Amino acid sequence: MSLAHRPLPTTLAEFLAWEERQELRYEFDGFATVATTGGIRAHETISVNLLVALGSRLRGGPCRAYGSNLKIEVPGRIRYPDASVTCGEPGAARDAVERSPVAVFEVLSEGTQTVDRMDKAREYRETPSVRRYVTIEQARAAATAYARAGDALDRRPPVPGRQAGHARDQRRDPARRTLRRPRPGRAADGHGLGAWPSAPCRRGQSSRRHGARWGFPS
Repeated sequence: MSLAHRPLPTTLAEFLAWEERQELRYEFDGFATVATTGGIRAHETISVNLLVALGSRLRGGPCRAYGSNLKIEVPGRIRYPDASVTCGEPGAARDAVERSPVAVFEVLSEGTQTVDRMDKAREYRETPSVRRYVTIEQARAAATAYARAGDALDRRPPVPGRQAGHARDQRRDPARRTLRRPRPGRAADGHGLGAWPSAPCRRGQSSRRHGARWGFPS
């Protein structure tokens, strides 16, 4: 006996209902479903370090960091970023979709970097709540951020670092140099997301003293 073929979802509402029944995770790019695959050791190491750094810097404040298991909704699409930050009142414990992220992080990989740098940058630009979008390199200790400026997300210069694999790099997460608190007297936006760091931590400089200048309210 043949089974009736169920067509794949073509709308956001159809996708959300369909994905709840799946064993694997899928993104929805506005046209079709896209299966998400596991990452390599380097990708996972950076992702874990990023979450630890975010959790440490946001502790005690109104913002929270989430990992790659929480999907976010952007206009007409669903994405699973490597990390995201929300501020304000937390949603219900059983919520599976975040609709108002203020910062989104992606660890670049060979197979997804084009989508991360082009498609997702455009999608996050069209999501008003997103104040920062940050891509983190795997091959070297560097990150690039896009900062909200009106209706646009302006690309900031890459944050340089040492080559990946250096012992000191393992103790320095690129996310620590991504956002910092605004300097005294400098205006910040509604979420307290302020100045862009001009340089990474210098040798011997405390990461807490320099890296604690994050763009999130405390």
